[in-house]
Amino acid sequence: MPSALLLVLAAQPALHGALQPVTSAVPAQDGVAGVAQHAHLGAEELRDILVGLHWGGRGLLADEEKAKEDKKDWTWQPYEKTHMGRKWDDYQAALARDFKSGSGKGQLKVLVVTAVSDSAQEVLLAEDILQRLVETSGGQGDVFHWALFHHDNTTEHWTNSTLFTNPARNGEKVVVFNHVGPGCKAQNWGRLPQDLTEQYDYIWLLDSDMRFDFFRWDLYRAVLTTLNPLVSQPSILPPFGGGQSSAIKFLPIHPPCDKGFPVAIELPRTEVQAPLISTKIWPAIRTRMLNGPSTTVWFLDAYWDAIAQMAKDSSCGQVGPVLVNAAPLWHQAWKTLAKKGGHCPTWKGSEAARRDVSSEESEEARAALLKIGCQRKGPALLRSFEQHFRDLFSLQSHQGQAMCEASRGMCRKWVDAGGQIPFDEHVCFTEFAQLTHGVQIPSNSLDFAELAKRGMVNANDTEHLLGGLRVGFYVGTPGTTNARSAAESAKYAWTPGD
Repeated sequence: MPSALLLVLAAQPALHGALQPVTSAVPAQDGVAGVAQHAHLGAEELRDILVGLHWGGRGLLADEEKAKEDKKDWTWQPYEKTHMGRKWDDYQAALARDFKSGSGKGQLKVLVVTAVSDSAQEVLLAEDILQRLVETSGGQGDVFHWALFHHDNTTEHWTNSTLFTNPARNGEKVVVFNHVGPGCKAQNWGRLPQDLTEQYDYIWLLDSDMRFDFFRWDLYRAVLTTLNPLVSQPSILPPFGGGQSSAIKFLPIHPPCDKGFPVAIELPRTEVQAPLISTKIWPAIRTRMLNGPSTTVWFLDAYWDAIAQMAKDSSCGQVGPVLVNAAPLWHQAWKTLAKKGGHCPTWKGSEAARRDVSSEESEEARAALLKIGCQRKGPALLRSFEQHFRDLFSLQSHQGQAMCEASRGMCRKWVDAGGQIPFDEHVCFTEFAQLTHGVQIPSNSLDFAELAKRGMVNANDTEHLLGGLRVGFYVGTPGTTNARSAAESAKYAWTPGD
């Protein structure tokens, strides 16, 4: 079989720091150049850490017994890391330093949008999130403002929060929007004034039960500013004891594959749990949302993912939705909005939410993409956009997993090969059956010229390169099986009260 397609990056200098990474070159094979490798962690260390993350931080926290009790008592506290947990922090910091020279510069403004209950645990968590974001912003001076929806009608705990009592940081308010009263997600998001959202680069739609213990913003922003996805999200970790991380099977953290650890992955779709959305497309999303049922956000994610996929199809250098695998959020599964937020069953109105794209909604999407330089080539641009976008949304909302099939143009992974992780069950990149213009692409894929327009098959491409990572195609749905066999991983399975 031919070797997997690798779009190879220029060698990067060795990193400095506690992990003392080593740089080595991979010999060229089948006409593919070598790639610099940074051994941030040993293979076994990284694999053990990822198994621990897969089980909600097992082995990475020094006070796990207290964490188990917290699950019973619904309290919140910061946790001290074990040596293995600190190694994960160091690894993320090393990746962030590695990417920094190639990432976009300049301050980013992010509006964090979340519905909160009036409880001490959610106040403390929000304060901790803000502190972690600021501390890991890499000196870029990024701005994080909050839009809060107090769905249980009271704000007693929040009015005592430093987010309110110390309302100005760097001369700017932290909480810039408050709404008190019940509401489902779509109702809340629709209340955001357009003149507010357009002041930001990104809107972060964040559930209130996400912890940031294993997340780093400088790593996430490096991916964000280099690849410039219109839609992205962190990978999702489950709470202790297993439990639900994400309802979509390829959004939990991905294990190592045969070439290394996937740092970022272009995905078929995202979901409404923690997406970071460019404000360039927010007006189109807002139009779709206000036209639909207010009780559910089902299939709204299919709409914004379809816009991202449309941009990828439109020869303007865009990537599809991106999962930042190496910067995970830790889902706590509190479900306070569902329990207290106005009785918002996600299924209510779901079929209405999957309705065809209207002419108005299609025009909003087209206007957003034209504004950022995307076009479908040829004289049929105006005539064909609406039908093509409708078809794409229909496919996205019924068979979202098909977005990375060969017939659709495939998707990409950015992989850190530094660990040399021997994990043969999981293949990073697809092995192709045919060689065209020196680059291997499947015989049933879009033609080489079309792929080349997107910067997807050019070894000299700098638009979609990230740090010292290997980047290549995969086809189909990316797997998220455990980093060890099921039997070997079973010892990590535990629940509160074990």
